[in-house]
Amino acid sequence: MRNEPSTSELKRLTGAAAIDHYLCESDAPEWRRRGAALIKASPLGRIRVAKLSTSDLQKWSDRRLDQVCVATVQNDLRIVRLSYEAVRRTYGLSLPANPALDVELAEKDRKLTRGELAALQAALEKAPIMKALVTVAAETGLPRGALTSAQWRDVELDRSVIHIRQRSTGPIVRSAPLSDAAVEAMRSLAKTSPRVFSMPVANIRLLWERACRRAKLRHVRFFEARHVLPYEGRS
Repeated sequence: MRNEPSTSELKRLTGAAAIDHYLCESDAPEWRRRGAALIKASPLGRIRVAKLSTSDLQKWSDRRLDQVCVATVQNDLRIVRLSYEAVRRTYGLSLPANPALDVELAEKDRKLTRGELAALQAALEKAPIMKALVTVAAETGLPRGALTSAQWRDVELDRSVIHIRQRSTGPIVRSAPLSDAAVEAMRSLAKTSPRVFSMPVANIRLLWERACRRAKLRHVRFFEARHVLPYEGRS
């Protein structure tokens, strides 16, 4: 984008172009740049900044919440808000109030039943690493990031415990007990990599979406795999 776009170009300025402008003007960290790339490639990236509304952002955020947690969507909205303000400040655009300020987010209090978990596990029968990942997440309540970063050196199957490090080479920050089901799931995995669950994030997302479709589950995020209702008859 040129430093001095014409009036007609400003009227056609898209969300993607606004984000590019914000990134050029700021020292955004890498994780935020990855989020920005996702937004640029989404329908939001094609909407003209002058036409962007809270309704557009609300619908997009609601769909995102089916896949990720509230904190991630909050970070996405922050990118949109800062990009909107960057082009308004730089080019003196006459724009309405920032539409990203009025989006309402609420964490969905969704828990899988044991039947739904079993259906997901059955749908992942041909993807053993992913099946084990879902099982261990359900049994421990640990987030996906902690599990996909876990290394075999931090797993003590004989003692039924897994240690979580701050970074792959950092100190252990917590330890979590492993149920019999979690231990069995991890024992089923081949130790072909230092990581217990050696899978790219993109593959995890794809397999999760496919498993949900096969299990006939709608609007379920991996986040919910960590929250499973207790067995019937237990408190």
